Amino acid sequence: MQRFVWLMLVAMLLALAAAPAAQAATAPGSVTPDTGTQGTRFVFLANGFAANERVGSWANTPDGRAIAYTTGALPNTLSDGSISWSWVAPVDIQPGTWQFVVQGISSGTVRVFTFGINPASSVAPSAAYNVQPASGRPGQIFGFYATGFTEGEAVNATVRMPDGSPFDATLTYDQAARAGGRVDGRWFSPADTTHYGTWQIVLRGAKSGVTVTIPATIAAPAAPPTPAPSVSPAVGRPGMTFLFKMSGFQPNELLSAWANVPNGTVLPIDSSVFQPAIRDVPKDWQWRAGDDGSVSFSWAVPADAVPGTWSLVVQGRTSGAAQVAAFQVIARG
Repeated sequence: MQRFVWLMLVAMLLALAAAPAAQAATAPGSVTPDTGTQGTRFVFLANGFAANERVGSWANTPDGRAIAYTTGALPNTLSDGSISWSWVAPVDIQPGTWQFVVQGISSGTVRVFTFGINPASSVAPSAAYNVQPASGRPGQIFGFYATGFTEGEAVNATVRMPDGSPFDATLTYDQAARAGGRVDGRWFSPADTTHYGTWQIVLRGAKSGVTVTIPATIAAPAAPPTPAPSVSPAVGRPGMTFLFKMSGFQPNELLSAWANVPNGTVLPIDSSVFQPAIRDVPKDWQWRAGDDGSVSFSWAVPADAVPGTWSLVVQGRTSGAAQVAAFQVIARG
């Protein structure tokens, strides 16, 4: 009996020891290393597909785009449903968090591998740089310098947009490193860009391979402040006409209006009361903001208006932007 119990305990221990190996064999997969730089070779292993199955693949970029795997189709899976391959990150790849996705064509099994790409690390320890100003508006001229190159070597300069894609930039700079391995230059940023954020001026020595990446930020133009709504007069009696001016809407945007009454009720206002005072109003006329997003109009409060603080609200039907003008209605004397 004791021998039987001892044999059972041995069998259980062997089963427990084998469990991690079995689980590892059926794990979804792995990517090694999980973080690298441009030029790093990543090795992938994926499990759980059908035997000898074809797989599709694509990559998700740090800025949310999906791009095809362009270095060749992956082989079919092995008889155990696994597949492995390697991939070298291109030298111009966008830094950030990437995902590699593989999917079985027949099984539909999907495996997702997340890994990081750090900026290139080929900057010499003695390299230094500066840019002035560090941030500017579109059209800003950025002056920069970088060191760490081999004196006299040719230096190539490129510019990357915030999403990492190359940009055909206007650059003036030293084509060869001067004394001390220094390069000076200027970048004329595009005046019409809408790509706001951190751009990169990338300098690379042709002989040394030293790469210096200089960040320069293009900030969005400051939006002009929206003028506060105006109403005239500020105080009036029931039945009086008030003049209003509001802005901040989209150009030619359709508008709606209502009044908030002092007793807490809401008074809808038909936009037809704002029709222009012309003889022939177009049949398709609708109340809209002007080309500059502003509107001027008049409105007569009801003859039986409740005394107190009223407010007239105008809202853009597309943008949802709302402007509120408050005024006082006093009792008839």
